[in-house]
Amino acid sequence: MVKISRLSLALIGWALFSTGCSSIKKRSLNIYLRTFQDKKAEGLIFSPPPSPYEKQNHPVLDALWWNPQTESSISYFSSCSKIQKTLEEFQKDSFPQDTQYKLLQKLQLQGELYSILEISNSRQKTYIGIYTIKKGQCYFNINLVASSYSSFKKEEPLFKTFTKGIYFK
Repeated sequence: MVKISRLSLALIGWALFSTGCSSIKKRSLNIYLRTFQDKKAEGLIFSPPPSPYEKQNHPVLDALWWNPQTESSISYFSSCSKIQKTLEEFQKDSFPQDTQYKLLQKLQLQGELYSILEISNSRQKTYIGIYTIKKGQCYFNINLVASSYSSFKKEEPLFKTFTKGIYFK
């Protein structure tokens, strides 16, 4: 049985939702989750992405919206723990160790990190925009995942608007 962190499973979930294959999109993940002392954050306030994005249930991500027109998703994942990490460490912990990716862009401001990645497998490339922030002992990855670069660029302005509208209680 494979043991995998909640963060790594989140990336797998993003990839499944961005493949453009509806049978994969609807499949549940049968991966064992190791118990950690981290927990989901509370107090994050946002407006969901507009239509055509549709709310989806996901076993790991805190929230997920799927756009069937562009085969893109917007999601967020939180983790609260006493273990302190840099924003870059938290972002990198989101990927399974054997994931091959190319960093296309990285922008770091005080308390924020935005990265754009290209993940390749034998069949296709997936593009992920990850906006990482920290509040107290909680880290947040807010994600845009697209199955093509053109879809990613089309959805990126809406994604940036979504991230700017996030605040905490």
